[in-house]
Amino acid sequence: MADIEGQEKTEQATAKKLDESRNKGQVAKSVEMSSFVVFSTGLIMIFVAKDFIGGQLSYLSKEIFSSLDVLTLNSSVVQLYAIKITLFFFLTTAPVFIGLMIMAFAGNSAQVGYRFSTKALELKLDKLNFISGFKNIFFSAKSFVELSKSLLKLIFIGLFTYIVIKDMVIESIEYSGNVIDSITISLITI
Repeated sequence: MADIEGQEKTEQATAKKLDESRNKGQVAKSVEMSSFVVFSTGLIMIFVAKDFIGGQLSYLSKEIFSSLDVLTLNSSVVQLYAIKITLFFFLTTAPVFIGLMIMAFAGNSAQVGYRFSTKALELKLDKLNFISGFKNIFFSAKSFVELSKSLLKLIFIGLFTYIVIKDMVIESIEYSGNVIDSITISLITI
């Protein structure tokens, strides 16, 4: 009688069981919703910060190309440029990454609330089985679906980035052509 038309009779979970599950990190949340929030935020942040990023790229390019004629390569110069480029990368991408981190936290918190628990981070040695783990990662239908979704996301991000950056690259090429023309004209008149 408990099994009528394929349905099992189950009881509602008690508050204690729900609390224990939550402490273990077993919460009902959508990974796709979190991915969508982070993805959308990333696209918006890139679009909003495109002028800042373009200006920073322009500044770095001018600094590098203006010193090429007097540049002598030695270890200190290479270290200096490595430090400059590393700082440039972090300062240029910092607004985008900070926005992504805030929205990832907000997206997850909006779904399940905020509760810090170390139980979810505990290492469980009985769960480590390399053969079944390898099989689950590379040869399961779930991994194929996840790979397909990730590839579609990557294609979408690539297309969006191409659309945003394409005009900036074309403008910079036209600008460099105008600079070369003006330098040529000034050299001819001398």
